[in-house]
Amino acid sequence: MKRKREFQIQCGEHSGIVRADSIGKAWRKLTKGKTKGFAPLVRWTECYKGLPWFYQTPQSLDKIR
Repeated sequence: MKRKREFQIQCGEHSGIVRADSIGKAWRKLTKGKTKGFAPLVRWTECYKGLPWFYQTPQSLDKIR
């Protein structure tokens, strides 16, 4: 079984820490089909890894599997 990773995501009104296999799945789990309240860019990082923050458009995260 693949171990789930923890992502911290911030985008306008939508923010939280989500466990998922990929950033795309974490994004869809966080937003749950919402269509309002988004910022032009999503800011995300993988928790507890000491990685920098990454910035992407919300549309690009919708396409990631």
